[in-house]
Amino acid sequence: MKKIVLFTFICLSSLSHAQNRINGVVVDEHQEPVAFASIALLQESDSAFICGVTSDEKGTFSLDYDYSGKLLRVSYVGYTTQYQKPSQNMTISLEPKAMAIGDVVITGSRPAYKMKNGVLIAPVENTALSQLGDAKDVLAQLPLVTGDNDKFQVLGRGKTAIYINNRLIRAPQELSEIKSNSIKDIKVETNPGSKYAAEVGAVIKIVTLKPVGEGLGGEIILRYNRQTKNQHYETARLNYRHQGLDLFFSGDYGYYEYIADQTSNHNFMFGSMPIHAKTDDKIGNKNYQYIYLTGGCNYSISSKQLAGVRYNFFKLFPYETYMESIGSYTAGSKTSNYKGISEKDEWFRGRHHVDAYYQNEFSEKWQLNINLTYFGRETTTGGYQREWKDGLPSEVRNESLQKPRLWAMKVVNTNQLFGGMMEWGAEITDTRTEQNYKMFNEEVAQYIPSTATLSKQKSQSVFVDYNRQFGLLSAAVGLRYEHVDFDSEINYKHNSEASRIYNNLFPSFSLSYNSDKFNLSLGYRTIVQRPGYYELRGEVQYNSSYSAECGNPALQPTYDNCLSFMVGHRNLMIDASYDYLDNACLFYSRVMAGHPMTLASFMNHDMQTYHVNLIYSPTIGAWKPSLLIGTEGQVLNDNSQSFSGSALTYQWKNIWSLPGKWTITFNLDGHSARWQQFMYEKPAFSANISIRKDIGNWQLRVGALDIFNTSRERWWMNTYGTRFEKWNNPHEHGFYVRVQYTFNPAKSKYKGGQAGQSELNRL
Repeated sequence: MKKIVLFTFICLSSLSHAQNRINGVVVDEHQEPVAFASIALLQESDSAFICGVTSDEKGTFSLDYDYSGKLLRVSYVGYTTQYQKPSQNMTISLEPKAMAIGDVVITGSRPAYKMKNGVLIAPVENTALSQLGDAKDVLAQLPLVTGDNDKFQVLGRGKTAIYINNRLIRAPQELSEIKSNSIKDIKVETNPGSKYAAEVGAVIKIVTLKPVGEGLGGEIILRYNRQTKNQHYETARLNYRHQGLDLFFSGDYGYYEYIADQTSNHNFMFGSMPIHAKTDDKIGNKNYQYIYLTGGCNYSISSKQLAGVRYNFFKLFPYETYMESIGSYTAGSKTSNYKGISEKDEWFRGRHHVDAYYQNEFSEKWQLNINLTYFGRETTTGGYQREWKDGLPSEVRNESLQKPRLWAMKVVNTNQLFGGMMEWGAEITDTRTEQNYKMFNEEVAQYIPSTATLSKQKSQSVFVDYNRQFGLLSAAVGLRYEHVDFDSEINYKHNSEASRIYNNLFPSFSLSYNSDKFNLSLGYRTIVQRPGYYELRGEVQYNSSYSAECGNPALQPTYDNCLSFMVGHRNLMIDASYDYLDNACLFYSRVMAGHPMTLASFMNHDMQTYHVNLIYSPTIGAWKPSLLIGTEGQVLNDNSQSFSGSALTYQWKNIWSLPGKWTITFNLDGHSARWQQFMYEKPAFSANISIRKDIGNWQLRVGALDIFNTSRERWWMNTYGTRFEKWNNPHEHGFYVRVQYTFNPAKSKYKGGQAGQSELNRL
């Protein structure tokens, strides 16, 4: 570890300064930066090609070459090619190319989405995406991105981290704070570098426009949902900016009810006796309310230095979840009528999250960013199950306490080195989580006892990423070293089986070819997926008289060797990846030893996954569609059973930008029958539609969710002598109305909150 740190500092001392540099920025007719324009240096005498580059996301470019007797050619699809004498600090303005066909004039336009170095880039400013509402609405329309208001992921890439102006978001509510018309562009990185946590398989970066406006600004948002039950959400945000001071505050309140209908089938053998339980279940919650408060400040110490602190508080009010079951229970040849009532009361004492940052741009070639994080919460869940078999009742009461705490710090340096860019730094985390399970029924406690689990982990990591462009080619390499010391206690005794020390190296590499019409990228990365603390818990949790679940303290981390490939030509793109997962963490079920119950838990097992997606995203007048058709699959064999196979996936996303500031969206996505680890999911699809209207500072939006009422959860799992089948209707069919008022819009400049994200995900 010390050698790696020393090597990083030696690299820093080797910074060089280019001579005879040609540099500048490429802009369009609106003086906006043009990313990925082709810049070629030619011999003035015969126009012979010498070397070339493409402009970056900010439209800037540089060439280290003697420019006497040379000519610079700048081109971009849909724009007139420019020829200029090269110099330093150039500004090159491109004009749209127009072609007359009869009485029709066709003006060139940029592709809806662009690809560079394996990164999908979605320009948002001055496009149909900027009229959608907030960042969540924009993400929902992007190809390769799947999810909803609470969680977004990149298809086939696992855990996805989302950044806003290089600041990692901590809660989904933060996405709703970013208005779509304040976003410059969004980048989807499918092969992120080593500076990110080793568990991150993809990164979404949201880049906003520079904040404008002094004084007080803010917005109020009201939303009402009707999906069988009533739901409503209220948000208020304020931002005050004066010179170098930036103060911000936001508050969210939500009231949420839901109900779902479910049919469950349990089949297993206990010795030589077959057991079958079939129930029709009604699942829901009562009185689910929350508040989410955020406050903090930024201060510009100078034009190069910025610091800030932020505090988040999340509070769930006491609420109840329930499941009512009616069915039958068969043991051997005897069948009984079955009725069950399960209730869980949750007391959430509050989640506290504080982070702070300091950023300094020492020079054009050196930037420093320091982040600090504290996170803590405490939750108590009281469980009550009452069951009747042929009229004979039984009661089981239990209680579960979870109390996690995290400290983290991350330091990132950015330097120009040998004509490229290097990012290097270190991250440390200190995690402690307590999980205490209490069983109050003495009879059940004989086989499901009370258990206390304590997990502690200290980790240190160093990382370095380097990328450089060579004409139309670019390469990036990275290396991350992690030292993890994990200690486990069960019932206040050291658990040597689960306590371990890990020392791992995680390399990453990508090679890309980029031109104005064609882009290709090949990447490799090793990803680690450490088990969540819930999966590592030591207790067995009672669900019913025939089913229980537990964690597995002996779980090993999953090491994912990921090979990715992307190729793009104008509006067409192919995205593919292959993953070999060593010790994948899989959910499974088996028969409990000594008792007629199924026990759901987690295990490690090697497996392989793959996916290939074809994406077509044209712009046709006021219509901006995006069509994705792909296949995904897995290779998994266990205990002489095959869980391997391929499936079809599809997305069809549409935006219509109409006169009078009307915007319509329609999205449909789904999949054919497919294997998901040990689970076999049946075909599913759903569709949503929304209509938005802007009136001055007001925005009105109405939408229909799951408009064909097709959203269902249908799967079965057959492992280790047990078979479980589930059919669930979550009643997502419904509608919503959203009203938003904004005055003096001014987004906070806060840039902190990067440290310890991988541990927060596990908590």
